[in-house]
Amino acid sequence: MQKTLRRIFVSKIVVLLILSVSSAFAANVTAWVPSYFISKSKAILNKNLGGGIGMKDGLTHLSLQFWAPDPATGDIYYMDNGSVTASDDDVVWFVNWGKANAVKTMLCLYNNDGSWNWSLIKPIIDDPRLCSNLVANLVDEMERLNLDGIDLDLEGPSEESDQDKVHFLAFVRSLITDVHAFGKQVTIASFSYVWNEPNSGWWPDLEAMGIDGIASMGYDQIGVKGDLVRDPFLQYSTYAKQKTLIGNPDNLMLGMPTYAGETWLGSTVLEQVTWAVNNNVGIGIWDCSLGDGSGTANSSWQSKAVWNQLKLIKTAVGIWASASNGSVSPSGVTKVHFGGSQTYVFKPNDGYLFDSLFVN
Repeated sequence: MQKTLRRIFVSKIVVLLILSVSSAFAANVTAWVPSYFISKSKAILNKNLGGGIGMKDGLTHLSLQFWAPDPATGDIYYMDNGSVTASDDDVVWFVNWGKANAVKTMLCLYNNDGSWNWSLIKPIIDDPRLCSNLVANLVDEMERLNLDGIDLDLEGPSEESDQDKVHFLAFVRSLITDVHAFGKQVTIASFSYVWNEPNSGWWPDLEAMGIDGIASMGYDQIGVKGDLVRDPFLQYSTYAKQKTLIGNPDNLMLGMPTYAGETWLGSTVLEQVTWAVNNNVGIGIWDCSLGDGSGTANSSWQSKAVWNQLKLIKTAVGIWASASNGSVSPSGVTKVHFGGSQTYVFKPNDGYLFDSLFVN
């Protein structure tokens, strides 16, 4: 009897799993420091909020709202706010604190000289020479004081102007190019819907040019449940809707107020923060003093539970998984919070066997 011999070729599947840490994948948690609360902000930044947890564990960025533009020249200067003017020594203190606690410290340019005044920035962005001068001055100051980037809090009128949009975006694009050349960041505060300037209608343009973070200044007008009074059709005021307005959720910082007390729009501080954590978006906190706006502490924000949640955003990692000659689920990038875990299922294609798993 004749036997037929068949050779079976078995190839091997090689699965590559790479564990990549934080910065490329984590969202931002930023807090603004107004000059009138410099002392209170310094105190709360070093406060133990319980069990050794503090703001250092949850913050990724500090935005120093100290500088204003000179509309006649494009120069920048420390602007008096609440009868307090910041100094180089104040900036150095925050920079050193940031370096010690893995928190980026940003130069915040703003245009409130008693009220939000678009005329402080409009003459500059309308004039290419002044605009170029402003960009150069911002970069020079960033480097002089060893800051980690520029944050723009330039708030404009309720009537959007096409010309303003074009000129403002050109200014931001130029700033991003020059700041990124130093390996540093540009972030921006924006209105949460399509009113005022800049607003959420500008977000796609800002993302396309490489902005490093967009804070949605909804504060007590946006939340987990939304604002059915101002926004009965929930077109902008829920966090879920805000997330749909941006291309990359990692870029979004939901503006949250410390001045609103324990709750706003029917949810507690902890519930609002937890939603952001569970939905992989960032948070922008106004303001760093964690008070009610009058200088009195807000205990709901000065809470171990809240900052343990914010720590999950800061310490998130992205796990990138891919497979050759087979499949892995989930594939691509998956965000995992500190202390969490992620299960992967690997399946070889027909005719292949599982051989190796590489973890980097």
